Amino acid sequence: MIFTDSPIRSTFGWESPNEAAIFFATLVPFLLTGMLWARKIRIAKIKYPLLTCLMLGEALLYLSLARTGSRSGALALVVGSGFYSLLLWRAHALSPKLWAANALARILLFGVVALFTVTGSRFSPEALLNDRSGEIRLDLWKAGLKMLALEPWTGWGVGQSGLQYMHWFQPPDDPKRVAGTIQSFLHIGVERGIPALWLFTTTVLLLPILSFLGIRRLSPREKSAKSIENSDPSFARRHSEDRAGTRRATANRPALLLASVGAVGAIWFVGNLFSTQWIIPKLWIVPSLSLAFAMILLLFRNRWRVIVISLGTAALVSGVLCAVAFQVGSRIRHSPEIAVEGDWIEILQGAPAESDTHSKQRIVLPDPDILGRDYGRELRKFFAEEEFPSTIVPRYENFTIPTRPYETVIAMGKYVNNALALPAPEILLFHPTVRPDPEIVASPPEGTSVTLFLPDLDVSGYEDLWRKAARREGWKITSTGWTGLDLRTQWPDIALMPVESAE
Repeated sequence: MIFTDSPIRSTFGWESPNEAAIFFATLVPFLLTGMLWARKIRIAKIKYPLLTCLMLGEALLYLSLARTGSRSGALALVVGSGFYSLLLWRAHALSPKLWAANALARILLFGVVALFTVTGSRFSPEALLNDRSGEIRLDLWKAGLKMLALEPWTGWGVGQSGLQYMHWFQPPDDPKRVAGTIQSFLHIGVERGIPALWLFTTTVLLLPILSFLGIRRLSPREKSAKSIENSDPSFARRHSEDRAGTRRATANRPALLLASVGAVGAIWFVGNLFSTQWIIPKLWIVPSLSLAFAMILLLFRNRWRVIVISLGTAALVSGVLCAVAFQVGSRIRHSPEIAVEGDWIEILQGAPAESDTHSKQRIVLPDPDILGRDYGRELRKFFAEEEFPSTIVPRYENFTIPTRPYETVIAMGKYVNNALALPAPEILLFHPTVRPDPEIVASPPEGTSVTLFLPDLDVSGYEDLWRKAARREGWKITSTGWTGLDLRTQWPDIALMPVESAE
């Protein structure tokens, strides 16, 4: 019931307050439409109790949403209410003045409710100044755009957005763990590529666009008050004119329902813009049913052209947004510069390599047991102190090593045998966790200088075997102290210090 990050933010059974807030917000438009329907009921014994229940339901949803303390949910509700009022105006259900008054009334009502709950406190100037969630989101989104531009077609892999961000983009002194980009669009684009991003964005945009274009097709043409009075003398007695005297609430029930589902689409779009909501299956229920209802309604009214035009418009707008995101990401500068080479990350620093790029490369084979799961962040500390024109590091745990000449090979843990098979003038081996391969150890590439870094505490059980092999082959041996396998307490100093054989 209570969100773990704050004891006063309610979740109402959802995994996070933001999920609960978006769910509550998507229910509000249907209550508003229900109230518009109830106002047309002529039987007072039914009309007023029903209106009272609907208004209490609306207030309860506002209170529940405010209890979540979700700023993204509050913003989604405000945008959805404004879009709902806009659709009512397009359906001729409200005059411009009533349209503005309706939107303002809903915003003020929620504002009053939020003022006395946790949501109001999270919008206070002091909370906004002290809360780093906005700053964190901006950092993640900036890195996400860069990652999208680096791997636009296939993405970085499902579940990799947070991990790769921590490896290559998170500030090295920031220990905070990140699960993703905290934004559905970038989450999909970074992990699955622009084609998946385009498809998702088209789907999300389809509902508000379909409602915006289709609601006029379901509404009767607007008539002036004077023309209606001339054709129906009893009009003035049965209907009160608005202040402008030019518009009537002529929208029918299907049009009002389409306004509701359009508002749901706007809320769903904003909710995904500020949080990763798309991965929650239950949150898809209301938007999916709304989209299905809108399409069935338009097809039933023989408005299939509206569906085709809306789908084309959503696809076009989605394509433009994806192209803009790619261009923005391509122009973002990151230090050090990063490139993607298959399953490998290439770190570009200092002067560009000469014509034979690969022979000037440094390859690093990190082991999570030695540098931790966030080994990329630890390696960047090393790269910041010792620049090299081109360094490649594997993106994933399972990788195939390109067998080509390198300037330097740095290997850790279980990859030390692999390193000895690579042609390079210098090979650095840190904390082996596998048995030395006799064939590889006995025949390293000619002209290779090998340095072995071993802890004083034999944790893996293979240190003694590697020490004997190093003595036999004439390698340099350097002690890393009583560190055990984990080298982070000595990193990157141990890799930067001049190598002198300890034996």
